[in-house]
Amino acid sequence: MKRKTHRYHLLYRMVLSFCSISVLACILLTLIVFTAMNSANRSAIERLMSDTMRLTCDHIGTQLQVASKLCDNLTRNVNLQEYLQLEFRDLSEQYSTDLSGSSELMSMVSPDPCINGIYILGENGGIYKSNILSLQDDDFLQTDWYQTIIGNSTPVWFYSKEGSLIVKTALGQLDQFLYIGYPFSDKTTGRNIGIVLAEVLVKELFSASGSELEQLYQISLYDLSGGKPVPIVNGSEALTALLDEQQVPVKQQDMPLYSKQGDIVLATVISPSPWTVISHIQALEIRPYTQQTLVLLLLSVVAVITLSVLLAISLSRSIVGPIHRLAGKMEEVENGDFSISVPVERPDEIGQLSNSFNHLIAKIRSLIEQIYRDQEKLRSAELSAMQAQINPHFLYNSLDSTIWLLKMQQVPKAIEMLQALSTLFRVALSKGRSVIPLSQELQHVNSYLRIQHLRYSQKFDYDLQVEPDALDCQVVKVLIQPLVENSIYHGICEGRKIRIQISVWTEAETVCIRVADDGAGIPEEKLRILRMQLEHPHEPPVQGYGLHNANARVKLFYGKEYGLTVDSVFGQGTTVTVTLPKRRETGNGHV
Repeated sequence: MKRKTHRYHLLYRMVLSFCSISVLACILLTLIVFTAMNSANRSAIERLMSDTMRLTCDHIGTQLQVASKLCDNLTRNVNLQEYLQLEFRDLSEQYSTDLSGSSELMSMVSPDPCINGIYILGENGGIYKSNILSLQDDDFLQTDWYQTIIGNSTPVWFYSKEGSLIVKTALGQLDQFLYIGYPFSDKTTGRNIGIVLAEVLVKELFSASGSELEQLYQISLYDLSGGKPVPIVNGSEALTALLDEQQVPVKQQDMPLYSKQGDIVLATVISPSPWTVISHIQALEIRPYTQQTLVLLLLSVVAVITLSVLLAISLSRSIVGPIHRLAGKMEEVENGDFSISVPVERPDEIGQLSNSFNHLIAKIRSLIEQIYRDQEKLRSAELSAMQAQINPHFLYNSLDSTIWLLKMQQVPKAIEMLQALSTLFRVALSKGRSVIPLSQELQHVNSYLRIQHLRYSQKFDYDLQVEPDALDCQVVKVLIQPLVENSIYHGICEGRKIRIQISVWTEAETVCIRVADDGAGIPEEKLRILRMQLEHPHEPPVQGYGLHNANARVKLFYGKEYGLTVDSVFGQGTTVTVTLPKRRETGNGHV
């Protein structure tokens, strides 16, 4: 039962082993794939950022170059030179000149959505603009940016955070602008007599990035020419702090910078300006893509693990199932059934094991049959040995008695004894058979009794009572004679004649043979020892050799459930009963 309780331990261990290997492999593969996919996602985002930023930089650079070249060309215009060299007598003349110059400037500047306006400011107070918007103030000469431009020989770049520095925009509209200013010099004296200023609308520069991209990452414009990063457009405190901490290599494009938090930053200088376009995406924006990848991987891992468990169970059962069936057959063999065989249904190792098991069982059956045949031979040899012990002893006594009868000239009795002895040994030989019909066994006993009665006629009488139905039953030969001999030699009493009664009858499937005498009987202690010896027929006897040998022969030939029983009362007689299976001779001579 213990084997059945634990019969599935092998299945559990195999499933657990397969599942453990699958889970570990899936976890390792998940880590590798997640790392690779995470890196691929970041690389894809970097490429997207780089491509978008390149488009943005190209657009901004192109517009700034257009504005720069336009300003540079205007500084060489002769008419504008004359306007800036004029000296106005009154405000009316100045106002009239401003209108004429502005009209001429409008004709020179093509409409561009990125350029809000081109402005020419002269030292003589003249103001000329390419749009029809109103001026913020008539006096720009004292502003810092004007003084910076007029005092430089190269272009000056600056910006406004909210609204135009020159003109009035629509009410509530606080657009951001970038500026490029060129000094306007007198071609004859070389003295700066004014400036040319281009005002660029920021929202038109960054419109190429698109709203969807702006939702993913931020494109900003920074001034990194100084010691600290200064945000110009779309700057943030986090990005400014990151730039200040990491010192982004702005000289090279597509060189990503990673922060400790996982942010990605790309930077490119916009020529001809001193400003830098920064593309920045925070780790929080990347995380949804990472989480999505992780969820897909986890779902794949769960599916793979589930499939692995099912395959492990199926594979384990295909391996363990035949082993369990083979173990069950082995249990049947343990219970003594050697007629079984295991069907060989597969050519693998399990099939070879089943085939070997079948060969083993066949070999065991062959050995059992061989042992049985050897035991049969041994039993026949033991029976022959027992008979050999009986026959010489009896033959010696009978011949000795015959000799004495002849010496006493009792020839008829001697002849009768020799005839009985001849019948006795003819039956005993029985052509070498160990089993004879009960009728022949009774002839043998009757011949023995006639011989003994001739010797001890004054000592005992005898009679036989036999059911006719029992005469053709098969019995081991020379079985009853030792019992009768025991009654004669141990039952005869001094001073009185005993009687020996032989009875044979059948009961169901049993043949019963009883030899009873009214002789001396057996003392109680000897009877106890005799009965104990009959219970152990394979041990050498201490007394009662004849009864012991007869009992051993019966049990050896028929089985331990058959044999002799002895009942005796000391001084009153002894009864020995033999029980045998009822077996009859078949037509082919077998029992």
